[in-house]
Amino acid sequence: MARYYASPTKKREKSLKEGRGTGHGKNYKPSLQVQEVASHGRSTRIKGQTAAGRTHEMLSDNERSVLLSLDHATGVDDIREQVPLDLKATVAIAARAGIKHPKVKNELSDLTTDFVVDVATSEGPVSAAIAVKSAADLCKKRVIEKLEIERRYWLERGISWQIATDREMLPERKQHDLWIYGWENLDELEEPRDGYWKELKETFLNELMVSSPRTIKSFIKEFDAKYSHKEGHCLAMIRHLIAAKIVRLAGCHFLDVEKATDQLQIYQLN
Repeated sequence: MARYYASPTKKREKSLKEGRGTGHGKNYKPSLQVQEVASHGRSTRIKGQTAAGRTHEMLSDNERSVLLSLDHATGVDDIREQVPLDLKATVAIAARAGIKHPKVKNELSDLTTDFVVDVATSEGPVSAAIAVKSAADLCKKRVIEKLEIERRYWLERGISWQIATDREMLPERKQHDLWIYGWENLDELEEPRDGYWKELKETFLNELMVSSPRTIKSFIKEFDAKYSHKEGHCLAMIRHLIAAKIVRLAGCHFLDVEKATDQLQIYQLN
């Protein structure tokens, strides 16, 4: 059976009715959901921590990688994905730029931006828009034209705009983000006794505050020798504290799980 595709007008009406593309934090509703579009790569739903634990709609592996990086970044207060652009504004921009506005079956279709994030800075909160593309797609004229409409849209609103491609997404960065994903809390881990993980966390942070900087490997070795915790628990605590943004790695913004543990130091963030 052929798959039914709603017209851009019907999609727009449904989106407005459901309040898509509006709200912030946990109350934000993306304009697109994974079951509604044909995606490039694997569509996934990712439960984040920055946007009050909201589940994000990711339409590709590249989007997932960018989301995990943003979700772990210091200073990011909110992440909104699949953000719709005002149709009247994009039509006007396309006309001024001499670019053919996207259509589906002769109906004007809406443009979206993959991510809009709110970031806390020393000068106050700012927003930034991010388009996620495969580097190979940037060789295509039509892709560039649509990105130009998007770029001008955000420029007119005083919001910075940038492109993120798979070329900037280092394998080590992806590995690190996946390594700590889901470790924001320890609620689902078995406790040898009541209050075990809370006690281990307090002990770990106290030890970290009074110790000199060291590699993760040496810290774990000394900590386990001193407190005789079960093997793997100290490493689990490190994954949790990095994911929860309580500690971070010194000298590097990510952890290469396979080969860089001996070269990195950890220190308390807050």
